[in-house]
Amino acid sequence: MTSGAVAQPDLSRPGSFQTGLAMAQLSKLAYGPDMGQVESDLLGAGYLTYDFVEGKAEHADTQAVIVSTRSAVVVAFRGTEPKKLQDLLTDVKFRQVDLPSEEGRGAVHRGFHDAFTPVWDKVRGVLAKHGGKKVFITGHSLGGALAVVLAARLVASGQDVEGLHTFGQPRVGDPTFARWLAQNVHHFYRWRNNNDIVTRMPPGHWGYEHSGHQRYFNRRGNLKQYGGLMLRLDLLLGRYDNLLKMFNKLRATDGFGDHSMDNGYVPLLDKISKGA
Repeated sequence: MTSGAVAQPDLSRPGSFQTGLAMAQLSKLAYGPDMGQVESDLLGAGYLTYDFVEGKAEHADTQAVIVSTRSAVVVAFRGTEPKKLQDLLTDVKFRQVDLPSEEGRGAVHRGFHDAFTPVWDKVRGVLAKHGGKKVFITGHSLGGALAVVLAARLVASGQDVEGLHTFGQPRVGDPTFARWLAQNVHHFYRWRNNNDIVTRMPPGHWGYEHSGHQRYFNRRGNLKQYGGLMLRLDLLLGRYDNLLKMFNKLRATDGFGDHSMDNGYVPLLDKISKGA
């Protein structure tokens, strides 16, 4: 991605499609791999500062890119491949843990909490340099889960979160946590591309529930407000379309394919941000 392709948030409308596109691009750039080039691209696109933080956990090397404008700071967490994420989710650490000093606000996946902890102080240190600026948080896949944990920790410590955009994000916490987060982070947009496999993990019957405002791309790549029967029907038809593609030896796009940033979320956000 070149610097000319990087958008900046529309700060007056944290829920706008243009802001969603900027968050998707930052979530993609957080993967690197050449972080020097990423820094150059972002500063060349007009972001004023760039910081890179990382920390090591048992099952994940957690990394985040933090950039700023005159009035905002954006934290973008790097995600991981679905297979590696599945290993984390099926480990014994699928058990939930209360966030420190936040009794009554629910519990989150222990693996996500443990992956986030090594960078908590580092992220807070960078944010402290931007005191007074609006805070946006984003991430794809595991990065989306880490973005949710950061938002919760910031809000619980008394800091406002202006916008939270996640892409292909797994379920993070229990129903109590989901409700509390929705009540305290009003501009939380959870983007889902049809049968994205990661959005179905961990299973709801393990005691997990999604939060935020779901923005759903149907099997045709159109943004829809489906729920209940219509959502289940579209998911089923998406799987059927995928079987036809496999039968005709075309590239399958379901499940893991729908989780892609390059072929999924970024071009879909680019299309709707342009009014297509």
